[in-house]
Amino acid sequence: MEWRGVGNGSYSGTASAVQLLVTSPANETAIFEALYEVTFSQSGLPPGTTWGVDLNGSLLQTSSGSLTAYLPNGSYHYEGSNPITGSYGARFVSFAPNGTLLLAGSSVSAQVNYTEEFWVDLTVSPPSAGSLNESSGWRVAHALLIVMVSTGPWWALGYWNGSGSSSRSGRLNPLSVQLDSPVNETAMLVRLFAVTILSDPASCGPVSLSGSSVAGSSVFKLTSGTYNLSAPVCQGYSFLKWETSPQVTALSSGAANSTLLVSDNGTVTAIYLRALPGSTADPVPLDTILVAIISGEIAAYVGLAGRPKNRPRERWTARRYRRIR
Repeated sequence: MEWRGVGNGSYSGTASAVQLLVTSPANETAIFEALYEVTFSQSGLPPGTTWGVDLNGSLLQTSSGSLTAYLPNGSYHYEGSNPITGSYGARFVSFAPNGTLLLAGSSVSAQVNYTEEFWVDLTVSPPSAGSLNESSGWRVAHALLIVMVSTGPWWALGYWNGSGSSSRSGRLNPLSVQLDSPVNETAMLVRLFAVTILSDPASCGPVSLSGSSVAGSSVFKLTSGTYNLSAPVCQGYSFLKWETSPQVTALSSGAANSTLLVSDNGTVTAIYLRALPGSTADPVPLDTILVAIISGEIAAYVGLAGRPKNRPRERWTARRYRRIR
């Protein structure tokens, strides 16, 4: 409404009520403008959520699905509340919250659409050992997140440690997470150790480490833990023992099939001894027998002091040798 006054003491303006001091004839005319309905509605918010619209600097709010204002013809800028905080780790955002309305003799309406987002926290432990292809931040609810960790040269993924109702844990890389709630995902990295696997002589390889054959000398990147260790049968040789550095341990050092315990960088070697001709048994330690070649045959002397009297040396040594075998 607008007042238009003519004469001394008259008033012209938009005040709804005024006082006039009339000292001479005056004319006051109230001019009314047509008002048109402007309706704003929202979608995507839970029932009872408070939201609003800033309309040319005036804030209109409601907790229902729509709100209404009455305005004369003209151009009006509006901006919907954005973002709107939801439950823990959740919010509602509008990707097109503002616009301009033009009133020209009829009612108009506008809609503000909201989308739910969840907070996603992504980390690496320890932080300096690797990096992620995604960073922490807000993600659209119910979207599929694919996160992958890249590790340093002496680190490997141990497992994912997830929290939140829709989080995931495990050893997959990359990891797919359906974001039906706020989630935390931490890539737990483990240290790798350089373990050198040898056989002596080298021709007696390959050594088997947890099912993988190791020919000659090979360096493995291993995490701390236990591994199955197996020395193969080597023609012309018999397995003697496993020889290890202090940081790696063969739990049964004298057995061809053993368990390797790794706690740091180290070396493990399968030691073989040349077998006696025709023998498939483990060798008798060399510090207890004397091996000699007599007429092209092996003779084992286990201390000549015990040789029976009046018996040829060749027959006695052959018999003793058979007993040793």
